[in-house]
Amino acid sequence: MEYAMMTSRLSAVFLIVLFASSCQAPEAYRRAQEAFSQGAKVEMRDRFQTLAGERPQELVYLDNLYPSTTAAQAARDAYYELALTEVRTALQGKRQLRKVDALDNTYAIQALSQWRQRDYTAALATAATAIPLLEDQSPDEDDTRDLAMMRALPGLIKLDVAYQQLAVAKTLGEAITVTSNQDSSYQLVRQQFLDYGQANQDGSNSVIRGVALVQSVLEKVENEPNLRRYFLNAQLAGVDTYGDLLLETYQAARRTEQGAEEIAWINQEREAYDRLIATHLERLEKLLPEGRDSALYRFWKRVL
Repeated sequence: MEYAMMTSRLSAVFLIVLFASSCQAPEAYRRAQEAFSQGAKVEMRDRFQTLAGERPQELVYLDNLYPSTTAAQAARDAYYELALTEVRTALQGKRQLRKVDALDNTYAIQALSQWRQRDYTAALATAATAIPLLEDQSPDEDDTRDLAMMRALPGLIKLDVAYQQLAVAKTLGEAITVTSNQDSSYQLVRQQFLDYGQANQDGSNSVIRGVALVQSVLEKVENEPNLRRYFLNAQLAGVDTYGDLLLETYQAARRTEQGAEEIAWINQEREAYDRLIATHLERLEKLLPEGRDSALYRFWKRVL
């Protein structure tokens, strides 16, 4: 009899804890989204401090797509880690998240936070979980945004990897000395451009592949001006990386006194880069009401 009563009490306690956990799930999701938004706000602020310039008003970044309601005071990584902690809490109540149509959005915030923490494998896996859930919902504003971001994530990650490899190219170029094996050193820098700028094979972590994947998503959000502007800005940042990789190759070629044939190849690549710039600046011009007179257009014109 006592054993039965104890078992009954334990079951009741378990149900109470489970119910409380489930009720907390939507609130934990909202806290996760807020933490992610604050991390994005700090990241964008820090980026423009590094550029020693003001953020153009028309520039759409993650903190515009996921606006924060409170001031951000901590470091970006602390906010992204907090977002992941809150997501883990929220996912303990999946049933409650489904009831309020937020399970798909919770996975989206998890994928985005993993992405900004450079946990790319986990981010892609989480995005793959989120996409069918988002596709299965009657789309609202949040679902449209999250679905587009999840579909674009593979391309955005490729652009991030390419940017990180630019630092490798710079280090390789700076290491070239008169006593080094100069031709071998040049080939290493050149390969960075080929692999992370120009490569167009499936699976390549290159600017060209990243830009193409983002473009395929951009074309599906014709009625979402903020998303279109965000994706185009991401592409333009990738184009800038492409140009910097090519510049490192050119400088390495000059340091190692490459022959006329190699310099001619670099010049051809420069012409291709100029065409890439023209294509994306034209798209930006058409997207902005003020066109070439826009501060955002002038910003990218100056950067590129």
